[in-house]
Amino acid sequence: MPSVLVPPANPQFTPASGQLIGPADADPLAAASVNGAFQAVADRTLLAWRGLNGVQGSRMQASCVDGANIVINAQTAIRFSTRVYETLVATSVPKGVTVGSTTYYIYAWDNAGVLQFVVTTDAPNPGLRYRPGIPDQAFLTAFRTTPANNVRNFVQTAGKYLYEAEVPILAAGVAVVFAPIAISDIPPYANIVKIHVRMQNPGTTGPSSLTLKKQGAAQNFITLNVEERPAGVGTIAYEEDVLEIPTNGTVGLEYQWSLFVAGTFTDIFLLGYET
Repeated sequence: MPSVLVPPANPQFTPASGQLIGPADADPLAAASVNGAFQAVADRTLLAWRGLNGVQGSRMQASCVDGANIVINAQTAIRFSTRVYETLVATSVPKGVTVGSTTYYIYAWDNAGVLQFVVTTDAPNPGLRYRPGIPDQAFLTAFRTTPANNVRNFVQTAGKYLYEAEVPILAAGVAVVFAPIAISDIPPYANIVKIHVRMQNPGTTGPSSLTLKKQGAAQNFITLNVEERPAGVGTIAYEEDVLEIPTNGTVGLEYQWSLFVAGTFTDIFLLGYET
């Protein structure tokens, strides 16, 4: 019979379950009386699986160069079904059934010992670890489809995403009061957006000034100046810069020509984002 373990008369703590029941001599380790003691270890392995990207120092890398297949580098994780460490080899995940101009998320899960991938529009939990409501599906990466329903080619290293080609988000902007710039090609959990700003002044008067800020913010983020064009036929004055601006993934930017000269305009391109 199992022996009864009685806490000392003046214990440092009082077990919530009362008396602790230990196994009798020669009881197998799988006895129901001791399973509870090992549940915390099982919980930790499950937690490690949920945190797939980062277990044992794995550094998430992903990319797409053909508009269709997302390549994910090898990851080391604890598989939920076997409770052992396993290296998941580099894998190409097809985009699956998608529609254009949409952000998708890729999850990995252990289906009875077989690693499978899920492509869905469900964004990950706030910790960017797993699919909300389905914690056995570990978040890997995200991608955006173009209007033609191709994957927008990208490279990801850890939480930094860069697109292979610039994505226009403002063309020939001439607003003289603050006007919003929508940024739809980033996920809602992005906290930094990387843009390329290019201003043009074809006139012979100037200079002109452009102001950028986070949409709805009271404080300007940056002001850029473009000089008047030099004298001579066919010459145009340009000014450009690459900026990293804080965002929360759902709020765009605002721009304004705070000093405007007729004919001046600006183009802005999305380069990528960070999480």
